[in-house]
Amino acid sequence: MASDNARVLFDLEQNDDTNQTDNSNVLVTDSDDADVDTDVDQESEVDQDDDTTVDITDSDDADVDIDDDQDADTDQFSGSSVDIDDSDDADVDVDHDQDNDIEQEIDNDVDITDSDDADVDLDTDQTVDNDQDAVSMVEVDDSDDADVDSDIEQDTDTDQDTDTDVDIDDSEDADVDVTIDQSADTDQTGTVDIDIN
Repeated sequence: MASDNARVLFDLEQNDDTNQTDNSNVLVTDSDDADVDTDVDQESEVDQDDDTTVDITDSDDADVDIDDDQDADTDQFSGSSVDIDDSDDADVDVDHDQDNDIEQEIDNDVDITDSDDADVDLDTDQTVDNDQDAVSMVEVDDSDDADVDSDIEQDTDTDQDTDTDVDIDDSEDADVDVTIDQSADTDQTGTVDIDIN
């Protein structure tokens, strides 16, 4: 069913010694100008499995904002999958901010098909004693002026393996920006593959 201008807000805040599984699944279909905002804020000794899936189909100007803020002694697995199909001007913003003694694996998958001017922003900020595996995969197909920004910043005593794959096919003026910033006592393997057709 079409639900133009629909707005959904998920707001979850947890503090102090929490064991949880938080799954956020967002599906927007045939709903122009839909607005979905998922906000997860967790602090203090959290064991969590956070999977975020966004699927936008035939929904022009859809806006999805996912904000995960996790702090202090966290063991977590966080995966973000974004699929935009036939949805002009769709806007997806995935923001993961994690700090202090974190063991985590982050997988970010973005697939944009036939969605002119789609805008996807993946921002992962991790600092202080992290063991992590971060994988970002971006595929843009037949989507003029699509804009994808993947920013991974890691600092201080980090062991990590980062693989980034970007595939652009028949998408005029597509703009993909992958930034990996790592500093201070870092052991890492980083691979960036870009395929433009």
